[in-house]
Amino acid sequence: MPKPRVFVSSTFVDLRYVRETVANFINEMGYQPTLFEKGGIGFDYQQPFDESCYEAVEASDILVLIIGGRYGSKASDAEMKSRLNKYNSVTRKEYIRARDIGIPIYIFVNSDVLSEYKTFSNNRKNKTIKYSHVDNPLIFDLIDDIFRQKLNNYITQFNDADDICKALRDQWASFLQIQIKRRARSERPDTVKMNAFKLFYYRKRSGKTIIQLASIIGCETDVLSGLERLKYSKSEFTGYHVRYFPQCDFTLLAKIEAALNCVGKLVAGQEDDFLALYLEYYLQNRGNIAKTHKPRHPMLNFSTKVVIFDFDGTIAMGEQGRTTWESLWVALGYTVNDCAKYHSQFRKGLLKHEEWCALTLNEFSKKDMTVKHLHDVAQSHKIMTGFTEVVDILYSRGVKLYILSGSIREIIQLSIGALTSRFDEIKANEMRFDAAGKLERIDGTKYDFEGKKDFIKRIVKERSCSPMDILFVGNAGNDAWASQSGARTLCVNPTSTDPDNPKQWTYSIKIMSDMRDILPYTN
Repeated sequence: MPKPRVFVSSTFVDLRYVRETVANFINEMGYQPTLFEKGGIGFDYQQPFDESCYEAVEASDILVLIIGGRYGSKASDAEMKSRLNKYNSVTRKEYIRARDIGIPIYIFVNSDVLSEYKTFSNNRKNKTIKYSHVDNPLIFDLIDDIFRQKLNNYITQFNDADDICKALRDQWASFLQIQIKRRARSERPDTVKMNAFKLFYYRKRSGKTIIQLASIIGCETDVLSGLERLKYSKSEFTGYHVRYFPQCDFTLLAKIEAALNCVGKLVAGQEDDFLALYLEYYLQNRGNIAKTHKPRHPMLNFSTKVVIFDFDGTIAMGEQGRTTWESLWVALGYTVNDCAKYHSQFRKGLLKHEEWCALTLNEFSKKDMTVKHLHDVAQSHKIMTGFTEVVDILYSRGVKLYILSGSIREIIQLSIGALTSRFDEIKANEMRFDAAGKLERIDGTKYDFEGKKDFIKRIVKERSCSPMDILFVGNAGNDAWASQSGARTLCVNPTSTDPDNPKQWTYSIKIMSDMRDILPYTN
């Protein structure tokens, strides 16, 4: 059963033991605490460490903000405002990120700090006061910022960690009681965001015109037409937000879903909001019409700006169709079934990814794996015909290239050689070896399986492009997650996936012997 993720945000040095006590309490409550010192955050070495913290906040359900006497380190993108000597700390940016995405925030301020804040409030123009309980008056600016908010602005003072734990226990019990009462009373919002992509898709697939649907549910055709329109004010895609979608009366939403036989599908804010299937269908069947009288939505006015490749079975093929991992297990004297055992346990939820890596490390260490085994496996995997030409063509067009794989980074680099320089990033599991060349560590990637969509969403944000500007090329079940990013997906030489599932794959090449076959999909 999924556990609520609770991100604990604070400075570390002065609040280390408070954080530890709060983390233990969260565990006891049956929730999942996220703290960087507990290994709860996967750090990406190719970006500033604090960016991984903000991504972890976005993946959390609750944020606990604890403010002590230290303001904290500067955020990596902090800009100093010289006149005010003001900047954002990492902790403050974690709070801002949680506030922006709208998750519940429980805020605790040390009682001594809160007392000095009152002194500060009464003497704002006096710059000569020295405060004994804070290292930087910007802490008071942060508290000001919290009080200015209309929501999520309640502050609880604390003297020790037990005060925080008691308050959280009471608050969460109250929250649960409120939710139970709301469900019992069948409370619901008056209006909700309607996913225009899905409404258009399900209406067209049902064969109903707007006039026919309006007649069935008893509403004006103009209202229905408005619900199928996207809202935007900028010329570029600015992120995965429900603000693109129109507001809809809850009662009307229920009638539409019943008439189209898609109950529970049309409310915006779900994982598949930007599924490539819906975006592509909207573009092909409505977007081209819309552009005759005004510019298309920036999300749909796309060209291929990024191509992301899987590795195993896409770029390279192993002997007897083996993946790089299967080849390593066999090279060390195991069988493919030995490799498959842990994979199966992971897919069933019996293992976490880091546990899978640890078990694999243990088995490989028993066989004294060395870097030579890695080189041998790399040589045994043959690069797909035409891959070099495809990379050169796309690179010459200015298309940004990435490899996103559950394989092993070192094997990928050995296999593609000099072409490595053509790729902006290669994301995969990594192996570390000691000075003697023996395997020492396996660092699992957070961007495999469901993580593939997270990586693509990150690229969308960094490139300020539409998800439709991205083409993902893969071949297996773990690649199918990419579609939930809104990127177009191309399945080649499929294995352990259904290439005809339109919710997972936009296009497919069921038998591909030359990588140049993908080029028509990049135009």
